[in-house]
Amino acid sequence: MSPAYRQSVDEGLLRRSIYSVWKRTAPLPNAVLFDAPGRASCVTKRPTTNTPLQALVLLNDTQFVEPARATADAVLRAHPDDPGAQLDEAFRRFAGRAPDTRERTILRATLEEQHGFFADRPEAVREFLDIGEFRHGEGLDPAALAATTVVCQLILNSDAAIWKR
Repeated sequence: MSPAYRQSVDEGLLRRSIYSVWKRTAPLPNAVLFDAPGRASCVTKRPTTNTPLQALVLLNDTQFVEPARATADAVLRAHPDDPGAQLDEAFRRFAGRAPDTRERTILRATLEEQHGFFADRPEAVREFLDIGEFRHGEGLDPAALAATTVVCQLILNSDAAIWKR
């Protein structure tokens, strides 16, 4: 019998979020969705697929919502009055490069749309920001944090962040 899994807390929560319990006979559901090979054999090349289930994992799994919110928190603090700089830094953190003009336009429109959505729905903001254990955001506008988190999720779910080219 394997030891019981204990989730890290506080600062260790984010440090340990990259680690997962991997059993030889029962692979992680997320890993299966992203075509991880079984542990019973060796593979030299993994297949490349793109399915709607992968997008659902990246948009809804707590393991991905929390890093998006932590990034949103960081970019809001780094550039409190400059949404363009916030978007550029968030994109750079996830994709490793600056967004092009088309990507920047999409990100800006999404940020404005989400800010309008969350500004009128404080209960939706509270519910969204309560996902997971990460609890920063003190001193930030909750609607702005929620809207920027959604934009960070969008970036994380893009080809620019997922695929190494």
